[in-house]
Amino acid sequence: MRIEIDGQAWDKGFEDGEQGMPLCPCPYALGTTASLSWVSGYIEGKAARNGYSAARPGDRQKTRSTAEPYAVPLRSTAPGSAVELPPEGGVNIGRR
Repeated sequence: MRIEIDGQAWDKGFEDGEQGMPLCPCPYALGTTASLSWVSGYIEGKAARNGYSAARPGDRQKTRSTAEPYAVPLRSTAPGSAVELPPEGGVNIGRR
C-alpha cells in the first residue's frame, strides 16, 4: 500500500512535535492526507526532540543524527568474559 504525504503538513507537524506542542489540536480535518501527514511529522519531530534521529518521508539519508552519540558498545559483566580489549583498542575474542 502506498500512502501520499503532504510535505507542507508534514513539516508543520514536525515543527510542532519538535517544539513540544500538544498532539490533540491537529490543524487538519481527521482522515485527510494532510492530517495523516501532520501526525507523521509530529511523531518524527517529537522523536527528534527526545534525541532520536528523524527523517522526512522519501529521504534516504537522515536529516538529524542526534541519536548516534548516545550509542554505547555492549560489554559483558559476567566473570571470565570471552572478550578482552587490548591497549590499541582492537577486540580479541577468546576461543573456548
